[in-house]
Amino acid sequence: MNTDEAIRRARERAGLSQAGLASELGCTQQSISKWEAGAAKPSPAKVGELDALLTFTEAERRAVAAAYPRVLERHEVPAAFRKKWSSLDPSQRRKVTSYLDDVAAGKA
Repeated sequence: MNTDEAIRRARERAGLSQAGLASELGCTQQSISKWEAGAAKPSPAKVGELDALLTFTEAERRAVAAAYPRVLERHEVPAAFRKKWSSLDPSQRRKVTSYLDDVAAGKA
């Protein structure tokens, strides 16, 4: 299994369409389509958001971790955070993600 297949399976298991997942992540349906087709890769920040939003099986987690080894280590997300993240609208999620990107880059 590879990253594109892991994302597709986790999305489908969550009952989300590509457009629905895109809305949750604040990106386009075309981006999701490219990720799932293997034509593009999500940014590490988006992988963290995917991990917070979707539930990866162990096999899917291994596939994603192979491509993003340090990202999932940092994104062991507690259930309370997953619940709070789910309550945020896409605009709020983008703000949180932008802030976390700034923190990671040493800008905040």
